[in-house]
Amino acid sequence: MKKLPDVERIRLAIVSSHPVQYNAPAFQAIAADTGLEVHVFYGWKDAASNTDPEFGQVIEWDIPLLTGYEYTFVPNASRRPGTNRFRGINNPGMVNAIRDWNPDAILIYGWSFATHLRVMRSFHKKVPILFRGDSTLLDGRSRFHDLARRTFRGWVYGQVDVALYSGTRNREY
Repeated sequence: MKKLPDVERIRLAIVSSHPVQYNAPAFQAIAADTGLEVHVFYGWKDAASNTDPEFGQVIEWDIPLLTGYEYTFVPNASRRPGTNRFRGINNPGMVNAIRDWNPDAILIYGWSFATHLRVMRSFHKKVPILFRGDSTLLDGRSRFHDLARRTFRGWVYGQVDVALYSGTRNREY
């Protein structure tokens, strides 16, 4: 793993699919840390609207999702944008956008999108990568599926330097 530089403020790039009500407070708190300069790179701008495309209704959040931190919506090239498919978050310009910002470390939220894996692959062994997911082993699928998932999970975790977890079941994963 590449070591973090000995600087006054560490530049942390965060990669996330879209603004999410339970991530915004975390991004705001991280950005408020005087030792960090934070920039969130989002992969899907349309999800920031008040209309949920999967439920087809207007949503009102009780917290601001885009205040208290710097962010960029990187254009999504997917023909069918969404968080329910691997190619739903497909941002060919994401790696360059992050590279141009010149981070000291990258925090990636999730691995189930083409863009997130592209970022992992592109910055592996060049910039420290922190990873945060919320998967568990509780779904009880077939042995073949479990073997495939275990193999793929090994590759994903081989690309990151630090894995963060959100609870006991996620840590087991």
